[in-house]
Amino acid sequence: KRQPPSRSDPINLEDDEDVVDLVIQMQPGTRIRGRVSDSNGSGIVNARVRLSPRLLDESNETSDLFMRAISQSVKSEEKSTLSGPDGLYEFHNLPVGRYAVVAEHSDFAPGESDKTVVTPEHGEVLVPDVTLSDGAALKGVVVSGKGEPIPEAKVQIFPHGDGPGSRFYSATTQEDGHFEFAHLN
Repeated sequence: KRQPPSRSDPINLEDDEDVVDLVIQMQPGTRIRGRVSDSNGSGIVNARVRLSPRLLDESNETSDLFMRAISQSVKSEEKSTLSGPDGLYEFHNLPVGRYAVVAEHSDFAPGESDKTVVTPEHGEVLVPDVTLSDGAALKGVVVSGKGEPIPEAKVQIFPHGDGPGSRFYSATTQEDGHFEFAHLN
């Protein structure tokens, strides 16, 4: 038997017309479970796990650039949770769709699941571990043309291929002009 749809068919109302006995039948969605771990396989507690809708199949290299921009701007439907003591996390009642699982923790470089998670109409999807690494550090100093350190200078770095307007990392120099970025991919 086919499950009922998640929304009603269109209802057209005319002036002075009433609709009575409308029944909307709900169904449970899919559950996604997974784990966030470090490079040794230990669970990471309190990692922020985000589930972002993906509108496109990343295997299609000829996908329209416009659709990619829309896909990345669907932040309102993004869900997040924290991993528990063993690094375990869960998302409940998700609609059919395609999702990216991204994990972040202040002591590690961000990580993402290897594959897009595709949810069926109901049931459960178990996601392989999202493994976070220590990442790399980038340290430096900002100086004036005379070689004097510049305190309170803003330093921004962008992932390779990205530029202004994209995601970036930001730091402020200390009194001696030094800055540091930690846990970078």
